[in-house]
Amino acid sequence: MTNTSKHICQISKDSSLLNGNKMSEPYLRQSSYLRTLKENSGQDAKISILVLTRNSKQIYIFDNGLHIVSFPSSFWFRILGIFFTIYKIHKSTPISVLTTQTPFDEAWTTLLFGRIYKIPVIAQIHFDIFNNEAIKQILGEGARGKIRFFLFKKTVKFYNKIRVVGNGIREKLVEQCSCTPDQIILLPVMVPLLRNQAKFSRIEKIDKPFRILYVGRLVRQKNLFFLLKVAADSLLENKSLLFDIVGSGPLKKELENECLRLNIHNNVIFHDEIPNQDLSKFYLNADIFILTSFYEGFGRVIIEAGAHGLPVLCTRVTGPEDIIKDKHNGYLFELNDKKGFVEKIIWLKNNPGERIAMGLNNYNLVYERYSPDVLKNKWINLLLMN
Repeated sequence: MTNTSKHICQISKDSSLLNGNKMSEPYLRQSSYLRTLKENSGQDAKISILVLTRNSKQIYIFDNGLHIVSFPSSFWFRILGIFFTIYKIHKSTPISVLTTQTPFDEAWTTLLFGRIYKIPVIAQIHFDIFNNEAIKQILGEGARGKIRFFLFKKTVKFYNKIRVVGNGIREKLVEQCSCTPDQIILLPVMVPLLRNQAKFSRIEKIDKPFRILYVGRLVRQKNLFFLLKVAADSLLENKSLLFDIVGSGPLKKELENECLRLNIHNNVIFHDEIPNQDLSKFYLNADIFILTSFYEGFGRVIIEAGAHGLPVLCTRVTGPEDIIKDKHNGYLFELNDKKGFVEKIIWLKNNPGERIAMGLNNYNLVYERYSPDVLKNKWINLLLMN
C-alpha cells in the first residue's frame, strides 16, 4: 500500500449522519472506514461527506479526520451548488477520490468536477435502476423519469469505477450502457447484524405459533398489498398462522385497512419501526422470512434473516437472486405468484425438518459470503483505487 494520505469526498443521502449520534450504525461505519483508510494510507487520511438534506439548518461535524456537512437537497442546489462546495473542500485539502451514492443528478455534477480537476469518480448503484417500477418510483413518472434514465445510460460509462450491489445490475451496465467489466465492482451492502454472530434455535414447540416475518419500509416498492393477499390465502389453509410486519412508512394506514377488509387483522401484526439493535428478537421468533418486492438492489433484510437461521421466500428480482439459491436456502417466485408463495408457506409449516435445514443453509451462506470485515476491506481498496 502507498504511504500517501488520501482524502475521500462522498456525496450521501444518509441524513442520519447529521443527528450527532456517534454510536449510530452509519456513523460507526464511516468511522471504521476512516480508521482502515488511515491504516492503509497514513494517519492524515480524511473522509469528507456532503449529506443532502431537506433541513435548511447548516450542520458541520468534525471528528478526527471525519468531516460531515449538510447540503440543501433541492434540485438546483444539487446540480449547481454542489460543484462549488466540492471546489471549496478541494482547495482546502486536495481530494483524492470522489464517490456518489447515486449515478444521477448530483452525480453528474460530481462527474464533471472530477473530469475538470482529474479526480477519479466512483458511482454507486444501490437499486436495480433498470427496473421499470424503480424508474417510475425513484427517477420519476412520465417524461421526467425517462429523461433522467436516458442521461444515466449516456453518462454512466464515464465513471472511473461503478460500485453495484447485484450481478444483474452489472450485466445490464455492460449490455446496455457500454461499460466495461473491469469498470464495475460487485460489492454488496454491509449488514451490521452480522458483526455479532447470531445464535438461533429452530426446535419445534407444540404451543408456539408459526410466524412469517417481513421487515422493511411500508412503501409501494415492497408490494405489500400483494403480501396481504398471500397472508389471506395462507390463512384459508391454516388459520393459526401469524404474520409480523416490522417497519414504518406512508402506507401503514392503508395496509391496516386492507387487513380489516380481508378479515385478517387478528393474524397480521404491525410493529412499527424497530431499532436495529432490537431486530434480532423478531428474527429469532420467526419461522419464515418473506419479501414480495417489485424490485430490490441487494436485499439486506435477507442477509439478516439468514443470520438468524430463517429460510426466505422472495420475488425473483435483482439482488435477492444473488443470495437465494432456490430450494437450498429459500424459494424465488415470479412477481405476484400468489399460489407459489402460499404453497411454500404451508409446505414449510408442515415440514419442520426441511425448513430448519434450509434455515441452516442460509445461516452458513451469509456468514461465509457477507462478512462485514471482508466487505469493508473491499470498499477501502476501491476508494484507494487498488
